[in-house]
Amino acid sequence: MKLVLFDGNLETMKPITYGKSSCDTLCGGKKIIEHILPHFEKEYNHTILTSKELIDLTKLRNPKVEVTESNEEESLYYNVSVFPFKEITKKIEGLKINEVLTYNDRIICGRYNGRVTLFTIEKELSKLKKIELKLKEKPIILDYPWDLVSHNSNLIKSNFKEIPEPKGEIDDNAFIIGNPKQIYIGENSVVEPGAILDVRKGPIIIENDSFVHGHSRIEGPVYIGKNCIIGGAETAILHKGTCIGDVCKIGGEVEETIIHEFTNKAHFGFLGHSVVGSWVNIGAGATNSDIKSNYGEVKVEHISTGDKIKAGKFIGTAIGDHSKISILSRIMTGKQIGYCSVIGGTIRSNIPSFRFYHEGNDKLDVFRKDKAIEMVKSMMGRRKKFISKDYINAQLDLLDVLYRD
Repeated sequence: MKLVLFDGNLETMKPITYGKSSCDTLCGGKKIIEHILPHFEKEYNHTILTSKELIDLTKLRNPKVEVTESNEEESLYYNVSVFPFKEITKKIEGLKINEVLTYNDRIICGRYNGRVTLFTIEKELSKLKKIELKLKEKPIILDYPWDLVSHNSNLIKSNFKEIPEPKGEIDDNAFIIGNPKQIYIGENSVVEPGAILDVRKGPIIIENDSFVHGHSRIEGPVYIGKNCIIGGAETAILHKGTCIGDVCKIGGEVEETIIHEFTNKAHFGFLGHSVVGSWVNIGAGATNSDIKSNYGEVKVEHISTGDKIKAGKFIGTAIGDHSKISILSRIMTGKQIGYCSVIGGTIRSNIPSFRFYHEGNDKLDVFRKDKAIEMVKSMMGRRKKFISKDYINAQLDLLDVLYRD
């Protein structure tokens, strides 16, 4: 039988999911799909149900999984906004045709035979016989970008248990505070003399082919992906709860933040309690606020739905793929930036996709399509050894569709 993972939070995870399936968002050093699939039996045929414009990129990111915009055969449909555990999967195994599991009226999983798309699946499943789950422990639920941040630290700690023996090199003159066994260094990765690795509050994971420059400070739990440079152009301070995707350059101060692959924040400036998409560049001195001056709860106006949401006390920014943040920019608490926008100055309200904004200009200009394509091609051209021509074309095709929308 098919196990179909559907992007039940694709809309609410924007601006991060303008450019990727919810299955491909990072949390705890793994993609969401990597957290979910190990909980299901291997005999299932795994499929991702996502929006039409994301299919090509999702296929390239998940070559071993079928990706589709619609499905017609009898399948188990699982909502990726909820992380499964044994109590949930046991209930799923007993599901009969035309039954759906819910938790606090949220659809978790249904067994259904009939044609669905991402935009009709929850409507069809809501017609089925409901079985409300009464769980002993509360599941991890990911609706908004700040939910990824909330669970990131604990998931890094959990994932460290699965890590093999270290293969990389920590210089004898690097400083380790805490138990060295809480550090994993991947193959061909190097930690230079003078770097500080503090694992008193959680592990540090550094994947293959990454380089940590001297005088950087990393405070676990922290995850650093493959082919990353930490503290090259500027000393890096990575506080607990930071997750860095593959092929990133990171400097300055980063706290409780998730940065997706191919993004650069190489220079000084603070980035906290935030989620940053792929192919983003954050210029020198750019800083975000992640707490109100009165220490009160942050009310976020969602960039896509327009809903006003009480999000918590520490809420930074969320930045969509391919956006560029100019030097010395200041992003106010809880403000979001869409897909492929260029901004500079003080950001006091959300910036939609494909916008060009610099302080002093009274209007929010539309970013010309030809300029957007030129910018995207230029940045991807600097990482050609890590990406295929098909990947580049899929990114440009997505840009074209999103621009027309």
